[in-house]
Amino acid sequence: MKNIKLTLAYNGASYHGWQIQPNGITVQSVIEKSLERLFKRKIKVIGQGRTDTGVHAIGQVASFKVPAIALKNMKIPQIKDALNSVLPQDIAVMDVESVSLGFHPRFDAKERAYRYVVYNDHNKQVFGRNFFYSYQYKLNLSKMREGARYLVGEHDFSSFQCKKTDNENPVRTIKNITIARRDFAVSNFLKLKNKAVVFEITANAFLYNMVRIIVGTLLDVGKGRIEPQNVKKILAGKDRTLAEETVPACGLCLIAVRYPVNVKIPPLKGDSGGCKKY
Repeated sequence: MKNIKLTLAYNGASYHGWQIQPNGITVQSVIEKSLERLFKRKIKVIGQGRTDTGVHAIGQVASFKVPAIALKNMKIPQIKDALNSVLPQDIAVMDVESVSLGFHPRFDAKERAYRYVVYNDHNKQVFGRNFFYSYQYKLNLSKMREGARYLVGEHDFSSFQCKKTDNENPVRTIKNITIARRDFAVSNFLKLKNKAVVFEITANAFLYNMVRIIVGTLLDVGKGRIEPQNVKKILAGKDRTLAEETVPACGLCLIAVRYPVNVKIPPLKGDSGGCKKY
C-alpha cells in the first residue's frame, strides 16, 4: 500500500466546499471520482480540513492510499499529469509526493495560512467578483493592525466562530496577521492597482468561519465603527454576538498548509523522495 500526498488548487465558486455532502458537488467528491476513473477502483481522499462553499485554495493538502500494484505502470510524478487530465478545469493538482503510511494531512499539519482579499474602492468592479469582497468605505489600516494584535497568540476564539460544537475545543493559536494595501492580480488581465486590502492569517488551526468573522470585525475597526481595543473585549467575551458580520466566502483562499520538517517521505522507484517544506 502506498500513501500519496496531493497539493491542490481550486476555484471554489462552483462547489459546495471541500467535504463530500449528500446534496451538492464538492471538491473532494470530484477528486475521488477522478481517482476512481484513473485507478479503476474506489479511493478515499482525506483532506487537511474543510473549506466552505465558495472558498478557494492554492495550497490545499490531501492524501489517498492505493495498492502498490495499481502503480506498477505509473511513477509517482506521473500521477500529477494523469489526474489533471481527468479533473475539471477549476481543480488542479500542483504537486504529488509519496509519504509514509502514517502521514495524515489533518493531524500532522502544524500551520494553516489563509488570505482574504477586499476590493476597497467606491467604484464597482464587474470582473473577478468571485475572488474578492467589494467594500466601499475608507479604511484606516493602522487601526486595523492595532486591533489585529489582540488576536495574535493562543486564545479562546468562541466569539469568532459561527457554529459551536460540543466536541470542538475553541482554543486556537494565531501566529501572525498581516494587513496590507497593495496591487493584486485577480487574473492575467485584471489587476487591482493599490485597491486591494489583503489580510493574511496564519494559525495552528481555524474554527468554522473564523477567518471571515475576524476580517469582518477588523473592517469595522478600519471603518471607525468600533475602536481597536474593543477587539480585546470581543475576544474575552467568548460570545459570537459580540463580533461583527461574517464576510462573504468569495474573498477567502487557503494558501498553505505547513508540516514539520521531520515528516518522512520514503523514496519510491522513479521518485526523488525528500520532504517539501511549504
